[in-house]
Amino acid sequence: MSEKIDIFEKACSIDAGEPQEITLRGNDLTIRRNFTADEVHKIIRLYGPEVAEQPLQEVTRELIDLISTSEEKAKADFVNDLMQLSFPEFNKVQSLLTQIAGIRGEDGNFLTGSKDS
Repeated sequence: MSEKIDIFEKACSIDAGEPQEITLRGNDLTIRRNFTADEVHKIIRLYGPEVAEQPLQEVTRELIDLISTSEEKAKADFVNDLMQLSFPEFNKVQSLLTQIAGIRGEDGNFLTGSKDS
């Protein structure tokens, strides 16, 4: 019998390469680019109706905690600066963050690739 395949892991995990250093107006952050299916699930849930009532800054901090390996102060400074942007700027930057992490494609769709695709 062949090895059992975890289809959730196979379908939803992300292997987009080495971590990527980024900066936002002088605030540096390291973005992870490899995620388990469970981690991807948590990230995508941050865009669902279940977080609609949560403050945007709280949801943004959750996102940054999930996708960044940087120190807590760097993450907090990054989020604080991100929250100073206008809403259109915030949306564009936030979308680019998930693209860099490999969770969202350039077309804006989630899960455009997986570890084995």
